[in-house]
Amino acid sequence: MPDDDCEIWFPVKRYGWGWGLPRAWQGRVALGMYAMMLVTAAFTIDPEQDAVLLMGWVVGWTILLLVVTWLKGEPPVGIGATAGNPGVSRVYRLAGAWGLTPVSG
Repeated sequence: MPDDDCEIWFPVKRYGWGWGLPRAWQGRVALGMYAMMLVTAAFTIDPEQDAVLLMGWVVGWTILLLVVTWLKGEPPVGIGATAGNPGVSRVYRLAGAWGLTPVSG
């Protein structure tokens, strides 16, 4: 059962990179608002007349949702991560596959 009083709104996905479905009610509200704004745009903005406005609307709300999930979600982990192992990012895997050693800064 989801914990509605938790600080983390979006848990990380079990497999892959990114976030899963919302854990807290605040995350469900944020996702619902995002969906509602996209549906509103679909019914109110004519893509033949205002294609740039429609794209800006969708991109703007998507960026806002990503910012919210980044700030209120669990920190994302790399590919192949488990509970005790943070995983390896795709960049490091590609670098290793090509025989390159990633430079640490």
